[in-house]
Amino acid sequence: MDCEICGESIKGEATTIEIDGTILNVCSKCSKYGKKIYTKKDATSKRPLGQKTTFKTTKNVIEIKEEVVSDYNEIIRREREARGWDQKDLAKKINEKESIIKKIERRDIGLDDTVREKLEKLFKIRLTEPIKDVHTYKGDNVKKDLTLGDVVNIKRK
Repeated sequence: MDCEICGESIKGEATTIEIDGTILNVCSKCSKYGKKIYTKKDATSKRPLGQKTTFKTTKNVIEIKEEVVSDYNEIIRREREARGWDQKDLAKKINEKESIIKKIERRDIGLDDTVREKLEKLFKIRLTEPIKDVHTYKGDNVKKDLTLGDVVNIKRK
């Protein structure tokens, strides 16, 4: 097993730590960067006195198959203007604030799922597209996978 921070091979047993809500299995050198999470085995044998045992559960992963099209603001503006509506009229029709419509058309905010569904139903259009698969492959010069330590600058005390 490799350390999820530095990528080095872990000798012996991995230490489970939490950094900003993320659970990682790390080597003894990198264990100082987070709060140790005690497993059931650790909790019964190695738990320091006076400390509570913390158990973390994994969250369900949602697979996203569609994303909002990049020019959603232009499509919405074009559809609205084709019907002769101003932003206030559109806001009334989908029961949203006019300021939301203005911000969406300026791309100041992203397109919320509920607003997107209302607009798709009203205009009878699709504002999403399937996510294209990105295929990557390793070349011969790559020695190991990218780790958290390759991406994050660790603040040392």
